[in-house]
Amino acid sequence: MENVKLPDFVSNILKNMWVSCSEKAAKALSEMINKKVEISSTSLKLMRINEVPKLLNPEDATTTIIFTQLIDPIKGVIILSTPLKNILKMADIFLHKRLGFFKDLRDENLPVIKEFASILTGYYITTLNELLEIKYRYSAPFLYVNPYRAIEKFGLGSVYKEKIYVLTFKVSFKITEEEIKKDVVLLFGEDSIKQLLEKISKKIKFDIE
Repeated sequence: MENVKLPDFVSNILKNMWVSCSEKAAKALSEMINKKVEISSTSLKLMRINEVPKLLNPEDATTTIIFTQLIDPIKGVIILSTPLKNILKMADIFLHKRLGFFKDLRDENLPVIKEFASILTGYYITTLNELLEIKYRYSAPFLYVNPYRAIEKFGLGSVYKEKIYVLTFKVSFKITEEEIKKDVVLLFGEDSIKQLLEKISKKIKFDIE
C-alpha cells in the first residue's frame, strides 16, 4: 500500500467533490440554525490509520466522536469530531435553549445531537451516491467520548497492531458568533480505496496504472 498514489485526476475529482459537498452542508446548517457557518479548511490525504487520532483532536480530553459506518458497497466511516462543549452548544441551539443550558450529555439532548450528526452525514452520503452511482447502506450514528476507542470501532482494522492505510478527507466548520468549531472526517480503508479508485476510473473512462 506504500506505493499506492492517487492519480492527479482522481485526486482533483475527490477534492472538488469534498469541497462542494462541504459547502452544501455548511449552507444547510446555516439555514437550520440561522447563523453564519464557515469552512475554515479542507484536506485530502493518504495516511496510516494510527495517524488518524491526530485528526480528531485527542489532546482535548472532552473530544466527542459521532460516527456513521458506510456499510456497502464501499466501506467507510463519516466522523463528526469536536469538544463536548461544542456538541452541547449545538443541542442548546437546536432545542432553543440558552447557550450553556446543557452541562452534560443526557436523554433529553442525545437524540437531537445524533440527528444533527445524521443531517451532516446525509449530505456526504448523497454526494457519494451521485459521484459513484451507487446507493449506500449505512449505520445509525454512534457516539463516543474516547477518540482512540472510537477508531477501534470503525471496522477498518487495529489502530496499533496492523499497518493499515486510509484515505482521509477532512473539513473544519466554524460558527463564528458562537465560537463553535467542529471537524468532519471521511475515511476509506485499504480495500475501499482500491474500489473507490476503480469506480471513479471506470466512470470517467480512464485506466489507473
